[in-house]
Amino acid sequence: MSKFIVSLVFIVLLVMTCEPGVPQQLNASSDSVGKPTHTAKTAPKLQPNPIFDEILPDLKRKTRVPLRLPAYWPFSERTPDDQLKKDQGEENLYATIVDVSDRHYAIQIAFGRGCEGQHVCRDGGLTGSSEFHDDYPDRPKVSVQLRESIPGKFVDAQCGAYCDESVLYWSENGYHYSVSSKAAKKDELMKIANSAIQVAETESRRARQSESNEQSSPIAKQEEANP
Repeated sequence: MSKFIVSLVFIVLLVMTCEPGVPQQLNASSDSVGKPTHTAKTAPKLQPNPIFDEILPDLKRKTRVPLRLPAYWPFSERTPDDQLKKDQGEENLYATIVDVSDRHYAIQIAFGRGCEGQHVCRDGGLTGSSEFHDDYPDRPKVSVQLRESIPGKFVDAQCGAYCDESVLYWSENGYHYSVSSKAAKKDELMKIANSAIQVAETESRRARQSESNEQSSPIAKQEEANP
């Protein structure tokens, strides 16, 4: 008799769980087949690294060369000034404009605001120009392929008393770009260059979308109908 009652209770519970309208509780960290799920997060807005924030307005105002500023740059996370161990040489990275014109820009990336290109503080740099310039014409170059199948050339650093900068060159739409960093490996410079290309792609797509939205707005249509 007791076995019959237990079986009956089991059947009733089974029917209730499968009955339409009765919600089934799932583990918050698993889906219906037990696979782990992750809470959806909004992807961060892809834009130039914050180290470029201070110089970006000047660059946009003074050059016609389309900018290639990466979101990624190694060791660019900022530490509050009062937490820096400056007596031990700790400094944040800063981007400064070395040279800018309507056809060219050159940016220095360095530790500390007062760096004037010395080896001890300079980390690397970025350039964009309407004319190609080779910093190391006598050094061997390694062909690489960047985003969107863009070809590039990598030049390795040379080390003596200290190491100079490795450089990666590439061209887009008639403009020539470079990224350099002290003794950087090829993969590291490719990551920076690809980040700069991706940021430019994202900003261009965002601008086109914004322009499209403006043209399709009711006000724009009314202005077109009543010039």
